Amino acid sequence: MAELGSIFEAETHDGARGRDLRAKVRYPGWALGDPEGVSVEVPLELEIDGEMARRTRSPYDEGALIRLNLPENFPDGGTLRLRGQGESVAEGRPGDLLVTVSIGGDAPAPARAVGEEHGVSIMWWVVLIVGVIGGAVALLG
Repeated sequence: MAELGSIFEAETHDGARGRDLRAKVRYPGWALGDPEGVSVEVPLELEIDGEMARRTRSPYDEGALIRLNLPENFPDGGTLRLRGQGESVAEGRPGDLLVTVSIGGDAPAPARAVGEEHGVSIMWWVVLIVGVIGGAVALLG
């Protein structure tokens, strides 16, 4: 995982540095605070100063998809700084990727089994209830 730096310390890297790139993404409101987060698309090529620049991919990216885990109180229009994921340069370190996040959208929450968040599937609840009232349950495996 990438090391977090301090915004209060001077950068100690010598040599060329890639440009900072900007992107806008839409993040579904239902996913705020969800520990699994959501993958959002950030193109691998972004426009800057009238030309296209290739961004640096994180080892955790899936193609153009970046996985974001945002807290419940993340502000609409807030910007994330993804250090080292900006423009790649041949001799030097990459710039940063600044992602502005719009909260909302039409994406529905994924369907989950009742009780899944607690590690208990609905099948075990049915077995328990039927067993308590004296019924027979055939378990298929």
